[in-house]
This record gives sequence, C-alpha cells and structure tokens, in this order.
Amino acid sequence: DSNGNIAVFGSNGIVGRHSKSITRVPVIIIGRKGSVGAVNYSETNCWPIDTSFYIDTYSLGIDPKWLFFALPAQDLTIHAQGPKPGIRRDLIYQLRIPVPPLDEQRRIVTRVEELTRRAEEARKLRQEAVKKLTGLFQTELERLFLPIETGDWTKYQAGDVFDIVKGQVDPREEPYASMLHVAPDVIGIGTGRLLKDKIKTAAELELKSGKYHFDDSHVLYSKIRPNLRKVALPDFEGTCSADMYPLIPNSEVVTREFLALVLLSPLFTAYAVENSDRNAMPKVNRSTMFGYQMRLPQISVQQEIVSWIQAVQGKADQIATLQHNVDAELQKFNSCLLAKAFRGEL
Repeated sequence: DSNGNIAVFGSNGIVGRHSKSITRVPVIIIGRKGSVGAVNYSETNCWPIDTSFYIDTYSLGIDPKWLFFALPAQDLTIHAQGPKPGIRRDLIYQLRIPVPPLDEQRRIVTRVEELTRRAEEARKLRQEAVKKLTGLFQTELERLFLPIETGDWTKYQAGDVFDIVKGQVDPREEPYASMLHVAPDVIGIGTGRLLKDKIKTAAELELKSGKYHFDDSHVLYSKIRPNLRKVALPDFEGTCSADMYPLIPNSEVVTREFLALVLLSPLFTAYAVENSDRNAMPKVNRSTMFGYQMRLPQISVQQEIVSWIQAVQGKADQIATLQHNVDAELQKFNSCLLAKAFRGEL
C-alpha cells in the first residue's frame, strides 16, 4: 500500500511508503546490494526491502545510536562480492567491533551528534547565502527594467538594437565539425551562464543538420520555451542549434552584455511568452524578436549596470564554489569524525 505512512527502506534510504512495518525501533538498515555498505537509522517502525539487512534487536550494553555510528567506520564495502557486488550476512556476523563501556558509547554519540550538527549548520548558512545572492540577481533584473527606472532611457525597436545571424553551416564539415556546439540544454535557466562542462564539439555529438555559426561577439538566445530565459555570452567561436538565435548587437546603441540583461529581464520574457507560437513547444520567431520595443540608457550607464550585476554574480559564484567545497569537506569530516571517535580521540 503506497499510500501508507510507514517508510520503506532500500539499500540507502527511503524508497517508498507502506501500510505495515516489520521492524521494532530503533532500527539500523545496512545496504546489502546497490549502495553496498550504506548505513541508515530510523527511530520509527519501517519496512526494509530485500536489498538491505536490518538490525532492530540489540545486546545489553549496546547503545543503538553508537552502533549506527560504529558500522560505517568498519568500511563494509570491502566485504562486497560477486559480479553484482553485495554483502553476505555471514561476513557481517564475523565483524569484530571494539565495544567501549555503555557510558563511553553515549558520550561518543553525544559528541558526534554535536559536531555533526555544527557542521550541518555551517553548510546550511552557506546554502542560504547562495540563495540570497542568486535571488538578488533576479531582483535586480526586475528593478532595472521597471518603468520608474527606465523612464528617461531612449526607446528603440529591437531591429535597431540587434540583428540575427542568417544562413546555416554544415556541422559535418571543417572547421565547424571541430568547433564547440551550444544547444539550449547547456545554458543555465535564467542565469545567462553556459554549463561549460556539458559542451562538446559538433563531431563528438555526430551532428548532421544545419547549425548557426557564432563567435565571441554574439549573444545566444534560445527561441524555444522562452519562459526558461536561456541566454549566453560565449567567449569562443562555435556552432549553435537551430533552436537558438545568434544575435549581433548594434554596438552604437547597446553593449553585448547589456543586451543579454534585456533578454533575461522579466519584461522581455513576458513579451516572448505572450507572443510565442502556441504549440507543444513554444517558440519565438524572428518577427517577434524584431517586434519588441525596449528602452536603453547611454552606453556608459549600461556599462555601470553590467559591472554591478557581474559583481553580484561573481560573489554568488564564489559562495557557490565554497558551498560545493563545504559539501565535499563535510563528507570527509563525517568520516574522519567517526574514525577519531572509534580511536578514542574525541
């Protein structure tokens, strides 16, 4: 019964719900197949499936939470066997775990939980900082293009601000086959950033149909699903999907970077969504792109605005990188913490 409120545990965590349980509490669940050696803990009745072992009966003098912390320190993965690695029950029974007095077990549990809690709090604080800075970028985009902010800017027809590359190239021919290829799926949603680790050459992707050629003077805009706001400023020469427009900025009235902000703005997005072709895959055609009217400040003001936005994004990137490092270090910290605990060093 998937509508029940009893957790169903797989080899490494909850995988569903059931109306019945088969355990007492607390229960330790050990990954038998799949996530071999993963250890989970539940303080409520549950239903571990056959990819796991579980412990719900404990000898006198054993604190269940201490045992939960002790098992990962044994590196159960070394007991995995077979073409589809799994752990045999008899091998787990043969484990020899030094057991300190019960009071010492409880002291270790308290200390490990306290240090883990502090580390988790630090990680959450960094996560919140990333969210706030990312939110600030979106908030600034909204504010920048409000009528009260743009009232004294000059109005332009989009066709006077940018052109769109015409004519396609064959990605099977050189030099295009060796160039990096950009499609909508390698551009972040609403960020203006390329996901460079996902970009491959046209040859690697075995592309055949016609593509657009671009260089580092263009702005790339995804014409499909405009609500996703996929815009990029490539710093290389390459080809892009026919689902994208390489835009050529008119440098007399707009900088490349500011044009990207215009395309990311809520105002342009609302226009593009409202005027896109109404089919299964909404698409913005060329006439719609050229039909947009926008207000632009002087070039010097555009440069100031772009500098501010880039500073916000740069700070967000720094904290996001730190957050990624913190997550990795937290994993190491937890392992080291348990190792120290069971060497009697806490």
